[in-house]
Amino acid sequence: IGERFPTLDRIRQREILEEKSKRFACVPLFAESVGINFKAMTDDLRKELFDTAEKNPQFADGFGRGLGSNIKFFEQSLQDEIFERAMKNSEFTRGFGYSHAFHFIAGDKNEQKRIFEIADKNSHFSIGLGMGFAYLFGHLSNETLQQVFERTATDNEFAFGLGLYLGFNFHPLS
Repeated sequence: IGERFPTLDRIRQREILEEKSKRFACVPLFAESVGINFKAMTDDLRKELFDTAEKNPQFADGFGRGLGSNIKFFEQSLQDEIFERAMKNSEFTRGFGYSHAFHFIAGDKNEQKRIFEIADKNSHFSIGLGMGFAYLFGHLSNETLQQVFERTATDNEFAFGLGLYLGFNFHPLS
């Protein structure tokens, strides 16, 4: 639904937003796919999606992940608006931080430094960043693993997000 969401008429979009906001289990995944396709949205729909993120924490988390995953493909003014909104909503920020783990491993040293600087200033971004690294844990280079472990020693929120998601990713050997 999220992938086709931009092509639907406004009445159907509103119905889906209202309905999906009530179904707890699917809200974050729906919101993530909407965020991924955000560039194809009209300005009034974008505003409505931001408003929904303000009212619904599950939507905000998934929406932040989706927007964060494609942030580099948006024009600078939209990147700035998304970043500004993300820093004002803790659930949005956490999802936004999660997606930046992917940017970290794909980025150069300057990008990595910039991401850690954001985490230094925003605890929810840091939690999400830790969660993102935990999701990617088995695919991290030795150098990135070293950076992750060093960060856990000085950033409790990052360590919390990392530990929380590592617990989901590792299963007992039985």
